Amino acid sequence: MVRRSKIQPEDDDQTSTELFTAFGKKVREARRRSGFTQVQLAQAAGLAPSYAHELETAGANITLKTLAKLATCLKVSMKDLVPDNEFEAVSLSGIVELCATLRQVADTLEAHRHRASELAAEVGQFTRLRTHLEHLVGPTPDP
Repeated sequence: MVRRSKIQPEDDDQTSTELFTAFGKKVREARRRSGFTQVQLAQAAGLAPSYAHELETAGANITLKTLAKLATCLKVSMKDLVPDNEFEAVSLSGIVELCATLRQVADTLEAHRHRASELAAEVGQFTRLRTHLEHLVGPTPDP
């Protein structure tokens, strides 16, 4: 049986806690849909029952090998057990639309730059953000 140590305190920052909690919730939901108890899933995946419990309650980290075992036992994709990140929720068309909006905002700020000196900093921030997003998306036709 595979047994892993609990998450170390230095690893337990807010982002890690949220990640482990979201992962545990996905594992629990998949396990329940599959009709397994924690003990049954642990046995099927070759894990210690306490480790299976820790995975579901954000108390343990996981290796890719163990993730693959869990996914196989639960008859789901490994991706189904891994929480989404901020980039998966954004579509390409959404980024393109955001870039166009940022371009309009930057153009408007540029046109009014003479009205207030603080607008110059805002123009620079919007331009950098738009440029970064356009770089992520790649070349797009001008509207």
